[in-house]
Amino acid sequence: MKISRSGYLIAGVALLAALGIGLWKPWTSDDSSAGSKPPVVPDKVRSRTHPAAKPSDQLDPSPRTRSSAEKKDLEQINNWIADESITPEVAAGNLWKLAADPARSEIVREEALTHAMNLTDDETYKSTVIPLIGKKDLWPDTLGEKILDDLYNRPDALKLEGTLALFQNSSGEFHTNVRELLVFELGDPDLESLSDVELIRRASERMKAPPEP
Repeated sequence: MKISRSGYLIAGVALLAALGIGLWKPWTSDDSSAGSKPPVVPDKVRSRTHPAAKPSDQLDPSPRTRSSAEKKDLEQINNWIADESITPEVAAGNLWKLAADPARSEIVREEALTHAMNLTDDETYKSTVIPLIGKKDLWPDTLGEKILDDLYNRPDALKLEGTLALFQNSSGEFHTNVRELLVFELGDPDLESLSDVELIRRASERMKAPPEP
């Protein structure tokens, strides 16, 4: 007996319907029952108040373990800053001593230097700090650059005196950077062609000149 084309079509539809019923799974399955894991919240919708922490390898391009001496020094720096029983001047003095100690690591010196400059007023900077930053071979370039940045925010007279102190005791690329600021402070671009000795002489003369009215 031959089966018509419509018969094949009806049988095929019935078979697909049966397969669909067997494979279909309702959304209200056991996965949503009590005890199942809550959905994971994407990082991009986390609260701005509590940002996701960066992986440790992104915090420092060349991370290294701090020595026990460094940890002790950094803890001491924090203690000086937080200690309300000492004046900011005393805290700054302690921090400058630590920053100027070549026996300490550069990490410790940089941390101490940053806080020392923030706590030092202009008057103390002139009387105490400028003689310190003018000491030869005491400041690595990275620390010297931080001092130079701080000088940009000091009064003009103090800026000139401090820049001259750094200029006389620096070398290499840092020396070039200090020289640019010194020429700028003297206010004459033609001074760029002068030798270091002559530039120092001009700066010293400017410092001795009476202030302009």
